[in-house]
Amino acid sequence: MKNHLFMPTLKQFIYGDGMYMTGQLEVGRYYGHTDSGFLRQILYGGVSYALVCFAVTFYFVRKVALNWFDGSWKFILSAFVILAFCNIKADTFAFPGIMFVMLMFLSLFGSHGKQLILFKQKEPKDV
Repeated sequence: MKNHLFMPTLKQFIYGDGMYMTGQLEVGRYYGHTDSGFLRQILYGGVSYALVCFAVTFYFVRKVALNWFDGSWKFILSAFVILAFCNIKADTFAFPGIMFVMLMFLSLFGSHGKQLILFKQKEPKDV
């Protein structure tokens, strides 16, 4: 565990090194051989990049909360607690797969997605 979690240098923390992968094909291809999402983001672009990843994730989570859960802060906070715990182990903030699913919820159903009725029965007309 101590090989995967370590404190980056001050330069790495502020600016990052601009490397996400090492380019090697064997195990441990992530730069710094870390498995932590927070460290991967900081080693790549510094703390500013990590904050941008957080902001992008917050934007999508908040939009989904507004469209599907009436802006529920319980949903926003619980989603961020789950994503933050997962980000300790892997890269989940601004992860393309997660953002794609959130984008699907936003674009496919729009602002009235929770009110969509898929199999609505036709009402008989009185003659």
